[in-house]
Amino acid sequence: MGRRALHLSLADRQAAAKEKQRERRASTHSKDLIRVQRYTAYWKKNGRQGSSKPSQPVVIDSSPPKLATILRLQTPGTSLRRRGSVTQPHLMVVEPPPAELVTMALLPMPEASSFFQQASRSADLLDETGLDIWDAGPPYLSGPPSDTPRELEFTRRLEEVMHGRRTRLLRECEVTRASLPPSVVQEALVQAVGEWKIGSAFMDYYAGFEEGHREREMARVWVQWLAREAYSLYVALIR
Repeated sequence: MGRRALHLSLADRQAAAKEKQRERRASTHSKDLIRVQRYTAYWKKNGRQGSSKPSQPVVIDSSPPKLATILRLQTPGTSLRRRGSVTQPHLMVVEPPPAELVTMALLPMPEASSFFQQASRSADLLDETGLDIWDAGPPYLSGPPSDTPRELEFTRRLEEVMHGRRTRLLRECEVTRASLPPSVVQEALVQAVGEWKIGSAFMDYYAGFEEGHREREMARVWVQWLAREAYSLYVALIR
């Protein structure tokens, strides 16, 4: 007597396989790993080649300047080395991000704005329809300068909403990231810094735009949040 088939048809088997794939993608750990893989692929395709000039030391929490922070962390799958009776842990070297990135990441947020406060608390307090276009990054489709008082006020409020939205999304990401091994977080940091360098080049593209261009202001917000995300990864590693 043979085994009973789990699925009666090819269509049922394919549907079950797709459902399992959706469940794997929905897991928190898988989402972070997929993000790291996308960072890696993007940086390999678009990143700068060759060596670069070392960045300046970064001072965090008033600690003395260092060229690198040495974290004594045992990464998964790495055995401890012994010299005599002394166990030597695996050393992970975490290079600080560029000083310009840190400066941009620490720019103040519009925390007094009610739009910022609502967007940072929940996605349900404001209508966020269409905001995903600004999540994707430049270049954006350019229109005429939005230089009327009403349009300038709309752009200012849009910036406040986007800052609040990205604050909320980063906070959620930091919670899920806590379960990842340090080696994965370090790889994400390297890719995040590379993405910030590429994104910063878009600001040169918008340098010649006149005041009032909403696209230029939103590109500036986007690059600032690339910096904040990279800095968040760095802080998570050196704590």
